[in-house]
Amino acid sequence: MASKTLAKELGYWVLDGWNAAYDLHVWGFHERKYTIEYVKVSMAKIEEMVREARRIVS
Repeated sequence: MASKTLAKELGYWVLDGWNAAYDLHVWGFHERKYTIEYVKVSMAKIEEMVREARRIVS
């Protein structure tokens, strides 16, 4: 619920980044299904979310 609440307030970039992070955590870490190329795709979206959050908080 937190990511959806933040997305309503801040924009859908929150939900995109959060979903990418969750997907990477489950399928990349727990299930070990992702290659480095899949990880790179997710990391780009996660980094975008972190940059935007830093900009807003600063």
